[in-house]
Amino acid sequence: MRGWKCEVAFAATAVVRRRMTDGRTRCFAVLMTDAPICPVWCSTRVPSRTNNREIKHMTPDDFNKVVLASVALVTTITGPSVGWLIVRHQTKVQAEIAKRAAIDNVSAKRQHWIDGLRDDVAELIAQTTLLASLRRTFFIEKSDEKKAAIQDLSRAAYEKAEVCIVRTELRLNPTETKHQEFMRLLRQFDATSKKFFTPHDINIEDIADTFDKQRAALVAKMQSILKEEWNRVRDGRI
Repeated sequence: MRGWKCEVAFAATAVVRRRMTDGRTRCFAVLMTDAPICPVWCSTRVPSRTNNREIKHMTPDDFNKVVLASVALVTTITGPSVGWLIVRHQTKVQAEIAKRAAIDNVSAKRQHWIDGLRDDVAELIAQTTLLASLRRTFFIEKSDEKKAAIQDLSRAAYEKAEVCIVRTELRLNPTETKHQEFMRLLRQFDATSKKFFTPHDINIEDIADTFDKQRAALVAKMQSILKEEWNRVRDGRI
């Protein structure tokens, strides 16, 4: 375009010509695109009114060239950036989905662990309490036949309690402080419970008092552990 100086930023669909006070004619164009809109302007220095030379105008072909060049420029600049942003967003979303799935999987297994630990401890306390009750009955019973039946029931309760103790110990983490404390209380409770199964005469009241205190301490520690683990499940922590 002879006699024209063209500066292109972002292009457009309509042209507005303005005759400036300094004798410069400017053509402004605005292109309908998704990119930020900035005027494209083309200008030419023209003589003042005293000069009879004809002012040159931008032809439709010239304007179309400007528009096409501007569209190509916008596409070249924004295309890779938009693609990179989309890929980055998709990668972030996929990472969040994978993380959430891993947390949900761990939470489900932890909930199963909580249920199993609670059931084992509850069964242990039930069987040892039964064992203590049978031992009291054994000492006041006069019939040898009934004492033999009580001894059989006591043996069954004792064996079930031992299985619960082993399962409970296997569920605990020996490196965690609360679990270590619970295992210490569990061993003390087990040692006291075994006295109810001994065939020798014992002071049942003294053992029963110790048994009740140890059982209460064991239950309190178990409640603390279960509450902590449940909070981890609720908060979705691994």
